Amino acid sequence: MTEPSLAIAIDKAGEQRAKEIMKNIKLSVLKSLESAWRPKGAGEEFIGDDVKAVLRALSQPTSYDSRTLEVAPSKELIQACRAKIINDLLKGLPNIRELTEMAERQLQPTE
Repeated sequence: MTEPSLAIAIDKAGEQRAKEIMKNIKLSVLKSLESAWRPKGAGEEFIGDDVKAVLRALSQPTSYDSRTLEVAPSKELIQACRAKIINDLLKGLPNIRELTEMAERQLQPTE
């Protein structure tokens, strides 16, 4: 094997290894974020922009502990959370009414 062909073989092997590493990183990130893309607390709305904002912020070089990093939620995420809260409240109204009626009956004097 000549020196130039060895260099070419090393370059190709290095490129293939790097591509494999990037593929593994991508798959790991996607798997770990699977439940974060559509959180139940946001009514399972897609919040990809918020996830990307966190990843972007975490990818910046910092001199502090990244666990303390705070990223502001998007307006869309806030709206999705509000809608989920309202939906949960509306679903619970019959239960609240039933509990109120039960409490009122218990407070009424028995004859």
